Amino acid sequence: MERLWTGVRAIALLLAGSVMVHELRYVFAYGGNAGAALSEQGHSYLPTVEALAVVLLATALMRFAVGLAGAARGERPTRRATTFARLWLGASAALIAMYTLQEGFEGTFEPGHPSGVVGVYGHGGWSAVVLSLTVGAVIATITRIARWSIDFVATRATEPRRRWAPAPISWIVPPPPPARRLDVLVWNLAGRAPPA
Repeated sequence: MERLWTGVRAIALLLAGSVMVHELRYVFAYGGNAGAALSEQGHSYLPTVEALAVVLLATALMRFAVGLAGAARGERPTRRATTFARLWLGASAALIAMYTLQEGFEGTFEPGHPSGVVGVYGHGGWSAVVLSLTVGAVIATITRIARWSIDFVATRATEPRRRWAPAPISWIVPPPPPARRLDVLVWNLAGRAPPA
């Protein structure tokens, strides 16, 4: 079951990352005219994809909350954690592939969208590679932080708790410290010194 939820989390993060890469690519290429360029090139399906990404992210977030609750009861994840470098490279490669396929399909099926390599990487499309590397690093960071959080909570739950006992009450009252008679010396009221 854990493998299923790991897949749902990966799909949610990659879909949201793909939408982010696609949108930011148009912002970098067209600036303030990004909305007009998107509507001219036939991106009417994007609101549906964005809504699906939000639903999947909400599902992954709820699963993370369930994982934290389980960790608080001492349950540990059974799968070994993946390194940050593998997560980053895997997410970045997946985002580049998703962007390339998305733009390729748009160039083939959407009227007004440039086709071929120019439709994918032309007109500032090359920036999608840099954006994919950046968003891939963010996805890897989110994944590692989520795993670290669950491990931290599980470790804290399984550690033996130290009970701080209050200090024992002593019924023996110590005597007050001896008082020094400084007032005699201060007011020069001491007698004279003994004779030599």
